[in-house]
Amino acid sequence: MFRPSDLLKRRRRFFEEVTRDLDPGKREAAIGILESWREGESDKELVEVLGEELAKKLLRKEKT
Repeated sequence: MFRPSDLLKRRRRFFEEVTRDLDPGKREAAIGILESWREGESDKELVEVLGEELAKKLLRKEKT
């Protein structure tokens, strides 16, 4: 059984790993969007920050 804090740490670590190739400003913005996910709105925000191709790649990795 996992504690909720463990799951949040894992999720944060995953986001940091997936976005490690981005510059620091974009990385923090992307992590912030992913952590406060709102269906529909957050997709658009990621595209604005990262560009369409990179946002799709990031979302594919998160869903798998």
